[in-house]
Order: sequence, then structure tokens, then C-alpha cells
Amino acid sequence: MGSSCLPHACYLLALPTVFDLADDADQVTLLYSRPDDGLRSSVQRATSMCPMSAIVIEE
Repeated sequence: MGSSCLPHACYLLALPTVFDLADDADQVTLLYSRPDDGLRSSVQRATSMCPMSAIVIEE
């Protein structure tokens, strides 16, 4: 996650199996550092939903 992360949570709604946002958190948490390849397109879609472009997929 980039330092520009703000808790908009749109990615969380798109993919709650990969992202989490605790009630008292100000940044998203990854539940899996390397999600299964079967989730790749869903992760890409959820990442693109971040209005701050703070979530980046690293190869």
C-alpha cells in the first residue's frame, strides 16, 4: 500500500477476501500478500477502484 492510502474502502467491498479495514484503522490491510492466481483479475479490478491510486500490484 502506498502512503497516500485513505480508508475509502471501495476495494474492500469489491474483494473482502483479500482486503480488510479494521474499524479503528486508517489504512487497508492485505489478508494475503500473494493472492491465488485465480483472484488476479478480481484483485486488479479492486485495485483500480482505489481513488487515491494507493494500491499497486507488484510482480
